[in-house]
Amino acid sequence: MKRMSCENGEAGIYIIDQDYKIVYLNDMAKLYYPNLQVGMHCYQGIGVKSAPCTDCPWTGENSGPVISYNTASQAWMAISSGQIDWPGSENCRLIMSRPVDEKNKNLFYYLTESTVYDGLLELNFLANTYKVLFHDSEKLELSPEEGRLDQILTETLNFMVHPDEKQSFEEFWDLSSMASRLRDSDRVLRGEFRRKMPGDGYCWMNLILVLFRSGEEPDKDAIIMCYIQDIDERKKKDEEEERRLREIREETDSMTGLYRYGPFFEKADYLLKNTDSTGFFMVAIDIEHFKLFNEWYGEEEGDRFLIRIGDYLKEIEKFYSSVAGYMGGDDFVILIPEDLSVLEELEDVINIYAKQYGGNAGFMPAFGVYRVEDLSLPVSMMYDRAAIALNSVKGNYTKRVGWYDPGMKRKMESDQVLLSEIQRALEKKEFIFYAQPQCNMLTGRIIGLESLVRWQHPQRGVISPGEFIPLLEQNGFITYLDVYVWEMVCRQLSTWIKEGRRPIPISVNMSRMDIYAIDVVEKFKQLVSRYEIDPKYLEIEITESAYAEDYDLIRKVVEDLRRAGFPVFMDDFGSGYSSLNMLKDVNVDVIKIDTKFLDMNENSKGRGMGILETIVRMARVMQLKVIAEGVEEKEQVDFLINIGCIYGQGFYYHEPLPVHVLEKLLDEDNNLDYRGIQARQLKQLKLEDLFNENIISEAMLNNMLGAIALYEIYEDRCEILRVNEEYYRVTGDNPIDMEERKRYVLNKVYREDMDWVLNIFEEAYNNPLQGAEGTFRRYRTSGELMWVHLRVFFLREQDDHRLYYGAVRDATEQMEQRQKLKDSQNMLRDVLKIAGKNISFNNIAEENQWAASAVFAQMAPGGLIGVYCDKGLPLYFANNEMLRILNYDSYEEFARETDGLGRNLLHPEDLNMIQGNTLRFMAPGMEYTFRHRLRKKDGTWLWMVAKGRVVQAEDGRFAIVSACMDITDTVLAQKRLQEANRTLRFKNDELEFLSSGMLGGYYRCRKTGDMEFLYTSPRFLEILGYSSNELNELFQNRLLNMIHPGDREKIRLMTETLSPDESLKGVEYRILTRNGYKWILCHSRLSVKSGDSFLYGVMLDIEELGELYSQVEECRTPVLPEGVRFFQNRDAAVGRMQNYLSRHRFLTSGLLLFSFHGGSTYPAGNSARQVFLEQALFMKRFFREDDIMCLDGDFEILILCRNIKEEDMKVKCRRILKELRYQMMSQVSKALLPVRAGLTVIRVQDDDFEECYDRVKASLLKNALSTDQEL
Repeated sequence: MKRMSCENGEAGIYIIDQDYKIVYLNDMAKLYYPNLQVGMHCYQGIGVKSAPCTDCPWTGENSGPVISYNTASQAWMAISSGQIDWPGSENCRLIMSRPVDEKNKNLFYYLTESTVYDGLLELNFLANTYKVLFHDSEKLELSPEEGRLDQILTETLNFMVHPDEKQSFEEFWDLSSMASRLRDSDRVLRGEFRRKMPGDGYCWMNLILVLFRSGEEPDKDAIIMCYIQDIDERKKKDEEEERRLREIREETDSMTGLYRYGPFFEKADYLLKNTDSTGFFMVAIDIEHFKLFNEWYGEEEGDRFLIRIGDYLKEIEKFYSSVAGYMGGDDFVILIPEDLSVLEELEDVINIYAKQYGGNAGFMPAFGVYRVEDLSLPVSMMYDRAAIALNSVKGNYTKRVGWYDPGMKRKMESDQVLLSEIQRALEKKEFIFYAQPQCNMLTGRIIGLESLVRWQHPQRGVISPGEFIPLLEQNGFITYLDVYVWEMVCRQLSTWIKEGRRPIPISVNMSRMDIYAIDVVEKFKQLVSRYEIDPKYLEIEITESAYAEDYDLIRKVVEDLRRAGFPVFMDDFGSGYSSLNMLKDVNVDVIKIDTKFLDMNENSKGRGMGILETIVRMARVMQLKVIAEGVEEKEQVDFLINIGCIYGQGFYYHEPLPVHVLEKLLDEDNNLDYRGIQARQLKQLKLEDLFNENIISEAMLNNMLGAIALYEIYEDRCEILRVNEEYYRVTGDNPIDMEERKRYVLNKVYREDMDWVLNIFEEAYNNPLQGAEGTFRRYRTSGELMWVHLRVFFLREQDDHRLYYGAVRDATEQMEQRQKLKDSQNMLRDVLKIAGKNISFNNIAEENQWAASAVFAQMAPGGLIGVYCDKGLPLYFANNEMLRILNYDSYEEFARETDGLGRNLLHPEDLNMIQGNTLRFMAPGMEYTFRHRLRKKDGTWLWMVAKGRVVQAEDGRFAIVSACMDITDTVLAQKRLQEANRTLRFKNDELEFLSSGMLGGYYRCRKTGDMEFLYTSPRFLEILGYSSNELNELFQNRLLNMIHPGDREKIRLMTETLSPDESLKGVEYRILTRNGYKWILCHSRLSVKSGDSFLYGVMLDIEELGELYSQVEECRTPVLPEGVRFFQNRDAAVGRMQNYLSRHRFLTSGLLLFSFHGGSTYPAGNSARQVFLEQALFMKRFFREDDIMCLDGDFEILILCRNIKEEDMKVKCRRILKELRYQMMSQVSKALLPVRAGLTVIRVQDDDFEECYDRVKASLLKNALSTDQEL
């Protein structure tokens, strides 16, 4: 039964059954309701009615507190109720009531749960008085707080009420009729009036009068409660809504000047049905995050932004056949011709408008484009498709234009089908839950469960949540499924308890949307109450990302859940939002570590393990429990246990299990650990315990804390206020000198470190919790320099004086060791010429740097050896690799066999060279590189290359330290290589001629099924248009992969019939180049060497041979007249065009004809001709070298564009016309000829030039009939 509220005072209690009959009542109930008796119906004894009350509040399952007026006792009663089972009767209801008196008048604040009041007054008609019980002083000023009723009504009417409402206000407050009006209106009156506010404005107020008590003279003896509510914002919204509805009935939007939603569709439909144009784009435009834009820049600036876009869209309407509309908010739409240049201009201009506000990507416009193909479609559907395309790019700041794809609509439709299936599945209870055990990884025992939803589909079987959860979250329907699963889990948990099983906790997932949709805390309370479950067994998991998105709300919900006894888990910790700081702010019981931290591949393993260890360590310090999910491997288990995380779940232990399988595990107590997840806790040490004189002495405390001091910083000065005894011992100072010089403590700091010390204090001020630390030099009293490490914490600030606590330690020995290490490392780097960016010792922990240096010296590639620069070159050192190269087992043996002298290692000839060149001019830092021979243990000689430097050893002597590499095999091979190189030079000269000196391209390949390339000449690659890398990437370096499938069998037969005795054999076939398939002529020859067969070939471009022929023919034609020599002769050009059409092609081409005409402006003469030639020359730059271009008559130009798509050809043509138009506009002082264009597509099957020429002439003639095509 729902727990009912309990106020001070005795309550009257009675119980009714399902037929409203009284089955029990106590004495107080008889006192409050004298006519009420056991056996009678409640409505007979309370309401004095013959049937149940139509507005009875007890029809629901449970009811919150309500207020009812008792006519028998003439008093207001506060009543609560709830369901109860009564002996002999089921589904009864217990009703508890008590009078409302002065102590609990606050109940009147809750007459309705959805209303908030700003003021409450008690009005006494008999005494003609009023009293203010409550008012919000920030919204409503009510003074004095009590007085005469008629007086305050008169003053309010005369000075506070808006003139337009004075009459209605006077009628509303007619005291003579007030009581009767209240009775006639069911004891409640309402009125809305404008009240004068400080200044010149008015604010709308809502007044609600409720009859509280009616005496023997109802018109006089009455108590009325007056509720006052500020409704100004609501009224303004209502007025705005009325204005919006009024504007909808109008045609254009008052702000942007564009067509509204409905009129736009009508105008667009008219344009589509009454135009000669065949293609259109429907473009939807949206400014992302425009609400945030208004918050940043203000609504006025937001309106100006929208007006600018509207003005630009109206400009487009003037220049093109288009119509634009404003869809409301930040949404626009425009129907434009199917012209990519217009679309690009639209995108560019609106982007420029947006970038004027700082270029913030969050406010950039997004465009959705639908190409209008079916004019029979409703315009509204065209817009919907553009909007679908728009939604596909919203939030994607690298792609701002989305093109409609039919797959988008199919996805939306499939999503809708899936949603309807989910709705059906919920109704038919097809959703079930699996449970995945959570284990103590030390014992393997189960300590809890996590519930995971599954869809038991009648046809598809069990469906995992990944297929339907994202859709439900996207559409906001996830709450329906979550509540369904919660109830399933509670029901199952209750069943286990009733079967006598000892329960273990089970967790359910709660999303952020659940918190917005329902009162989740109340829902969980209802569930555990209904199924009689202890809340500690129902764990609530909230994803960590929810905290970042609405931290304050989630934190309150978490606190309420924990207060109600529910354990709360932070799920997916580390999924992208979290920081370690969040752990100290979120009051949860358990954090679940995100599975990505356990994804330990070679690249992320070290970093992931470090992050994971930090999280676990901090959680332990903060007494938070930790469990890892996604545990799948033994390596992960060992690592987690190692860092102190002993709880986990994942497939390594158990996969998610259906309930009937899980129950078999739960039947065995040996599988379970009922203690659940525990956080290791040890009693915390308190500072007051540490400083207790009974526990620790001052001497011990000094030794524990070390040297400490209190510092005061002001005006760039540092003063020591207090120090402990240990401070004197560390620094060598004494109390007397310190007292005299305490204000000049910075004077003891080494001059170059002064700014660094002040920076430490400044950093501590900026980070009071972490403090700051650093190491610097200061002088002892004796004048000797020492290194000091200082850690500082800022304590407080007063009158620009900052107080700091500092801990000091002597770091002199540490810094000297570090310097020695640095010197040693520098020497090693100098020897090996290792730059800091390649191998850095700075990333190694300090205590490991010495060891790292030693290990590196032993493991360096090649041998390391050092000799002193004294007579005989005494040995300095040698590493293990050097000993191995010379075949010595130990350094002792090496020193013994060489008598400890380096000269006994060196070849006599090389010894003289080293002593003559190196030792004679020896100086520290000198570097050298040379080759020499070293004697091995067996007496043989090794050639070595040595790279070294002269250094100063620890004892002050000079030494040569060298890194040596064995190059014996290299030296022996050099002689053989010199002879081979001489032969290769001749071969290379021949190959160079084959590569670049021939018209064709030379290649060599294996005689195998796929003809693998062994060599390709530059000319060969030039013909194909590929690089060597592209041949490998695209064709796996195989010739056969490049040959047209229809020609491959021919090539196989040719290679099979070739013999080494045959001369070059030619064959024509198609090969794939960068520009498509091309016919080539290839002459090949077979070579067999050492049992392997090779093909040598020279490839000729048939197309180039044809063009050479055409150029020869051109040379035979007469020379063109002056002024047109930059164009081909028409006959020669047409011959080339026909030759091109006769070949096999795999891409479309285009034939364009431009006609320049002067009308009456230019009579036939030289001036018009000259202008035409200048414009023709201007056009030529728009075409490629491969395109064939010639004059066609006196004022026409004919161009064949090779390998071009139809759409690209149209764009090129429009661009040329547009550039010519700009040229005409920019050269106003010079008359230019107008131009028309015609074009036709040359399909791959077209092989007749004359037929194509007739088509392009017809196209030009068609354009000539339309004057708007002329520019």
